[in-house]
Amino acid sequence: MLRICGAGVAIVLLVSCAGGSAAPRDALAYERATPSLTEQIRATFPKDDTVTAALLPLDGEGDVAREVGQLLLDELAVALAATPGIRLIERQKLKAVLQELAIQETFGLSPDSQSALGSSLGARYLISTRASKIGESVKLISRVVDTQSGETTGGAQLAVLYDTQLKEAVADRNARMNIRTSREVRAALDR
Repeated sequence: MLRICGAGVAIVLLVSCAGGSAAPRDALAYERATPSLTEQIRATFPKDDTVTAALLPLDGEGDVAREVGQLLLDELAVALAATPGIRLIERQKLKAVLQELAIQETFGLSPDSQSALGSSLGARYLISTRASKIGESVKLISRVVDTQSGETTGGAQLAVLYDTQLKEAVADRNARMNIRTSREVRAALDR
């Protein structure tokens, strides 16, 4: 199936003929997913310059896709921030600017919204990611957009096996998030 997603970017969705439950043959194990995403995205940036980029919030289709996608996006943020030549915009600043500009959907931003967001953040590049569960895997597609030209300069895509290891990693992340949220609620109540 071919799907056209804004700015003329064609994305081929993997569809299984075996009842829709099998993982794509090219699906990666969880431990290989973040290094693969990081390398694919890094390859889209100019080699000799330090670039400023914003990793936009995930656009996920379904609970599993959102949870897996968010786990990998969290790991991607850490990996990109540690990559020489990439300056990543802090999430709190990004969140504030998205609220100020009233931007809800981040995967299909219009060129005007991309430009306004990039200008407000001081980011030359925006990285948007969509996650979808397909059979026994989760497919992530990221786009890298140049905020000055409005052009999609590259991106990344991969399928990651939704296996026991990944399910455990998602459960661990969710438990950490619940603990942090509980602490934040208690701190707010104590004020």
